[in-house]
Amino acid sequence: MKFTHAIRTFLCMTLVALLLTISSFAQAPEKMSYQAVVRNAANALLTNQQVGMQISILQGATAVYVETHTPTSNTNGLVSLEIGLGTVVSGSFTEIDWTSGAYFIKTETDPIGGTNYTITGTSQLLSVPYALYAKTAANGISGAQTTAITDNTTAIGLNTAKDTNVSTDLTITGTTGARVLVSSDGTDATIPVATAAVSGVMSKATYDEHLVNNNKTGITSDQTSAITANTTKVTTLVATIAGLESRIAALEIPPTTVPDPPIIVNATTENAKSTVSFTAPVSDGGSAITEYTVTSNPGGLAAKAGISPITITGLSNGTAYTFSVTATNAKGTSNPSSASNSVTPANLEANIGDLREGGIVFWVDPEDNTKGKVCALSDAPTLLNWDAAVTYCNEYTNPGTGGYEGWYLPSKDELQLMYANLQRFGCTTNTPEGRDNDSCSTKKGGFIDYYYWSSTKRGTTMAHTLYFKVGFQNYSLFATPLHARAVRAF
Repeated sequence: MKFTHAIRTFLCMTLVALLLTISSFAQAPEKMSYQAVVRNAANALLTNQQVGMQISILQGATAVYVETHTPTSNTNGLVSLEIGLGTVVSGSFTEIDWTSGAYFIKTETDPIGGTNYTITGTSQLLSVPYALYAKTAANGISGAQTTAITDNTTAIGLNTAKDTNVSTDLTITGTTGARVLVSSDGTDATIPVATAAVSGVMSKATYDEHLVNNNKTGITSDQTSAITANTTKVTTLVATIAGLESRIAALEIPPTTVPDPPIIVNATTENAKSTVSFTAPVSDGGSAITEYTVTSNPGGLAAKAGISPITITGLSNGTAYTFSVTATNAKGTSNPSSASNSVTPANLEANIGDLREGGIVFWVDPEDNTKGKVCALSDAPTLLNWDAAVTYCNEYTNPGTGGYEGWYLPSKDELQLMYANLQRFGCTTNTPEGRDNDSCSTKKGGFIDYYYWSSTKRGTTMAHTLYFKVGFQNYSLFATPLHARAVRAF
């Protein structure tokens, strides 16, 4: 007998299918097959993972048999086990009397393989296993009883034939008091009168044959009772099977359908591409989902994958897009999900001097040109000592540029990059570092030709500085009032 359940870790257990199999009446299997599909709270299959399960057979509210299993799910999230072959907690599976009333199967599951059973479900066994029921009901008469009946039937026929030969009477005439032999064993008798009649006389050979079979008088009373009782049980079993067949025929197994639509979570964008995140459908339609498809609107561009997220490429920068997702199983493809949030791809490549994320780019990561560092568009409004410069940069809010966070006072090396890449931006005279940069007419950043604080300390009372007129590094006491410019990474 096979059961299939779909199990979800948000405490839901749904009966999906019930199938019956008959082995034989002579050798009843002491087990029932059970299968379950295990999912997590996001409705995703738990594949290749061990789960803990406790199975109970209930008669009413009483557990007549309890056992545990630790099966491992396959690549489709399916676990299979044999009820009756697990680790027994209580009861005996072989001693269950399936004829004694309604039974229920209770399943308790720990999706992480332990004994903390957080998922529970109970379903009535609407059909009793044929072979197990037949084992309980017996199957007519035993082999020994069949042999005894055959022997006794032969003996009854033989005795009937022999008795016809000894049913005549014999009259003996002789002298009163004479002795005459009347039996094969030599027993004699005295004739009481001159003429006497002796009944039931037979020859010795006939008598001996009669002795051989005189104990064969048909079947015994206990054999008669067994035949009567077992005939009643067989009649009951035949009627029960007929009833079960009609119930099985009426049992509706949920049909396989296409999945429900997936649920869109979010769409993000980059240069000419977007990434769409989503969760699995509430229902997979009774068949494992094999593929998800993301489709763009406009354009109808598509990308496929087996899990979330999915990245779709080939988008046009500057065009606003939304996306939908479908799920596909063996039955077909779901309806599209609702539309995602709108995103507009753009070229995110950074270049020195670009305005970006609250500042002006002064360094681009050579391994990823979408990342780098920016400095604020202007200095602190007043000259600051070192401690005040640190506080100002840490608390900088870049007003009017979007409220970006993560600002700080630059290191001495970052100050050097700001000078080389912004203050000297566009220089055509290849002026060596340390020389006047007035010939760089296209310089960017609006820096003052004076000293700027860095966060790099020198000893316990000073910090490094940089002279932005000629790019010369120096150091000053903490108390010295100098310029400060905040920076951040993007």
